[in-house]
Amino acid sequence: MSARPDPWPEPSVHEIFETRARRTPDTPAIIQSGHEPLSYAQLDRAANRLARRLRRGGVGPEVLVGLRGERSPRLVAGLLAVLKAGGGYLPLDPAYPAPLVEHMIAEAGIPLILTTGRCDLQIPDIHRIDLDEDGIVRPEEGTPNPGIRPTPENVATAIFTSGSTGIPKAVVLPHRALVARIRRAEPYYRERVTVCQRASFAVVGHVSDLLIPLALGATVVIADDETVRSPAAFARLIRAHRFAHLALVPSHLAALLESTEAVEALGSVERIVVSGETLSARHRSRFAERLPDIVLVDAYGLTEAGGLVASAKVGPKEPASTGHADPARMSIVDENMDDVPPGVAGQLCVRGPELARGYLGRPGETADTFVPDPRGAGGARMLLTGDLARIDAMGRIEILGRTDSQIKVRGYRTHPGEIEEAIELDPNVARALVRPDDSGTLRAYLVQAPGRVVDPGQLRRSLETRLPHFLIPASFDVLRELPTLPGGKVDLRALSNLRQENHSSRANPSGTPTEDELVRIWSEELHAPHVSTGDTFFDLGGDSLAGMRVLSRIAEIFGVELEFGDLDETLGEMARTIESHREDARQQL
Repeated sequence: MSARPDPWPEPSVHEIFETRARRTPDTPAIIQSGHEPLSYAQLDRAANRLARRLRRGGVGPEVLVGLRGERSPRLVAGLLAVLKAGGGYLPLDPAYPAPLVEHMIAEAGIPLILTTGRCDLQIPDIHRIDLDEDGIVRPEEGTPNPGIRPTPENVATAIFTSGSTGIPKAVVLPHRALVARIRRAEPYYRERVTVCQRASFAVVGHVSDLLIPLALGATVVIADDETVRSPAAFARLIRAHRFAHLALVPSHLAALLESTEAVEALGSVERIVVSGETLSARHRSRFAERLPDIVLVDAYGLTEAGGLVASAKVGPKEPASTGHADPARMSIVDENMDDVPPGVAGQLCVRGPELARGYLGRPGETADTFVPDPRGAGGARMLLTGDLARIDAMGRIEILGRTDSQIKVRGYRTHPGEIEEAIELDPNVARALVRPDDSGTLRAYLVQAPGRVVDPGQLRRSLETRLPHFLIPASFDVLRELPTLPGGKVDLRALSNLRQENHSSRANPSGTPTEDELVRIWSEELHAPHVSTGDTFFDLGGDSLAGMRVLSRIAEIFGVELEFGDLDETLGEMARTIESHREDARQQL
């Protein structure tokens, strides 16, 4: 596809931003601790300068450019520069293992990548621009817009998702889809509000907390990963900026609700939107108890639909739903693509201008997922989401699960087989089964290869080189064999019982009062009955969200604010750190 002719009725994503920069040039656009803030005019000029360099390097419509680095004002300028040059950006999370990122780069066939920070990628045939170099991203006066105007169907971004097979594939979102998202969000925004940006650029959530706010004149405050992981630090950020909107995954919100300091800070937020995971009745009840005056919105979305599809305000006693069914956008169908009556479960389908073009380089999968819309005009399509849903008596949509074996972890869709395959690369493992437990925590059940012994710690470190951190199971239970039902399928209930029996047979050694209290906290948060003073939090399967809950409880019980890095200590070392802090506090009295 080529650049569009003039006139064209709808502007592209970057043109909406450029209009905003002309209207409110001095409004702060991007703020991040440790970085120079950028106004709308400064961000626009910085992106213009880099965009002109990208144009000279061959970037234009339908050219994808990689984007990898920690979230920062420079990376935002790089993202906008790619759009202004007419290209599409391919965000690559710096937390992903290098081999996975290299696979994604090869799959997308990108000629160029923009990076910040250390680059550990082996990509000799791809040109790289380091945005940290002096002068690369600089808001020079008098740098005009390149003036490239892509068509609505030209790619704006391509975002990798696992899909139904567990093999990463890129979803192509054109300008048309992102502009439709911006237009749909306009009624909910006021100019000059402040929004917290915490989503990885490699997930579609960044459209909601970065692109839409910048298009609509908000000030975006980037919360770095270290701040997000610390309830106390995140609370200070919320108090300092008094965000109008805050987007979280339910498990992150649950961790914050256990911190008194975080709850006090959240009381200043106008609206909290949760998505990416199931919002349980327990979460809703706890939120109502701790933050009764704050609006809580449960949102449902998919990358293939440009992100947000539907949302609804929720209360502690209301049934979980994603809002009222809008027949112009959603329907529930049976195997014959016929609508099902209210109360009957079927597959949820989504239609509208926000839909993706399809999967990059995968016409077959695109045709299977984006099918002709029987309700639409010629050429109209609808998305088969793979989600099982029904419409209740009040006309609300309830999401019941999946029509396939996909699972959702921290808002990322994946297939357990992807994780099982990575585990079975270990020569000590004969078979692996991965399933989430009732809390949504991933558990791995392993059968050892004959004559071999599985070392869970070594296996975890090996997986860190092959899988994103959120796909690494929290625990590895070694069994003689997997229990099966008479038909040969794995007996998941028996599997859970075996795990409980395996752990309940062990005893926790008694230590100092501080150690005993930490054993109790770690055991409860990690669902690991056997914890000793020599254990480390992450070797027991801890992750960042569990870590936040542990730090919140330590602050509540001991009155000590630990850093996230303290979770790298053994339990015994952490107990001594806490005692040292308390002794210092006593001496200062």
